[in-house]
Amino acid sequence: LADVLLGNSAETRVVAQRLLEAGHTRDELRRKLARIDPLTYAPHMGADRALLINANEDEVVPRESSLALARAIGTDRHLWYPGTHVGVAFHIVDILAQSRLFLFGEEYLNLPPPRKATPPS
Repeated sequence: LADVLLGNSAETRVVAQRLLEAGHTRDELRRKLARIDPLTYAPHMGADRALLINANEDEVVPRESSLALARAIGTDRHLWYPGTHVGVAFHIVDILAQSRLFLFGEEYLNLPPPRKATPPS
């Protein structure tokens, strides 16, 4: 979380600047943010209970942070979509479909075949 806050994205730049100007360090922020950092709880999540969804060109959450979270959880259920942190919204229909499949226990990467419509009698 500290790496995201102190990253170089436009979304976090002002916060990072103010934190650094106030004399905070990355290590100090890591300690203070540990209670809310997803990495703190990742080992307790269970790999079968996690589906990570990320953007290939996310300028807010660095790729390495996403990969570190996946490693800490122990999951390979990691979907990557083209786009930025905000631009990934263009894939919202697929993201919602994949999330639904995952949450309801279906094979999340293999959409079920379409059902044939039966005309009303």
